[in-house]
Amino acid sequence: MTAQGWMSSVYSATWHRITSGGGAPVAACGHRLYGPVHRRLDAPADDDARRICSDCRKSEGRSGLAAHPEGRRSTGE
Repeated sequence: MTAQGWMSSVYSATWHRITSGGGAPVAACGHRLYGPVHRRLDAPADDDARRICSDCRKSEGRSGLAAHPEGRRSTGE
């Protein structure tokens, strides 16, 4: 599978790592996104109020997305 960035429904509080596109993109965790979405090619911004899906984060395996108690991106603090 080729990762295509991160997406979140405009009505959702969770970012998902997208692995296939189309009318209803599929995330690494198996979640499908419908309707209008926000998309990021790189990891979501630190100032974003949305959390990162823990299953999608595990599939990413990047140190920049280190575990955070609230599922958000580690800021190094």
